[in-house]
Amino acid sequence: MKTVRVKIDPQNPAALPVGRVDYQVLDSTTEAQLEEQQKIDDAEVRQQFVKARSAGTEKK
Repeated sequence: MKTVRVKIDPQNPAALPVGRVDYQVLDSTTEAQLEEQQKIDDAEVRQQFVKARSAGTEKK
C-alpha cells in the first residue's frame, strides 16, 4: 500500500484529510477471504518472531 504524507493543522480539526475507502470492494469481501488473509498475517508474525528470536541468540 502506498504511503501518503499530509500536513495537518492541529488547531483546525476540520482540515484533517478524509480517508478513501472502496466500500463496494470492502462489502464484497467474503469470510473465506478474511480467513485466508488472517492465515497469511499469522504466518508472517510467526516468521518475524522466529527471525527476531534467532537474531537474539546468535553468538558474537
